[in-house]
Amino acid sequence: MCLSVTFCLTINVSRGHISLMTHIRDIIERAGGPAKLARLLGFKSHTSILRWAKVPERRIVAVERVTGIPREQLRPDLFERTPTEARP
Repeated sequence: MCLSVTFCLTINVSRGHISLMTHIRDIIERAGGPAKLARLLGFKSHTSILRWAKVPERRIVAVERVTGIPREQLRPDLFERTPTEARP
């Protein structure tokens, strides 16, 4: 369920927590648009990026590098903040 343009609420029942996931539109915007994100990731075209519902697992590290968005926000269903990383 989306709360705003910036974040979507995701509930991970198996881990029993609620986390915020950065919305794909915001990731694309932060990179400078779909064409620029595609170019930064080495894609020939931006069309595949426009089809993403969420960042594919194999692209997380690269998207984190080019956008500065931590992987825990890109895919909280795959990456969990450790207690030392948790914000008050």
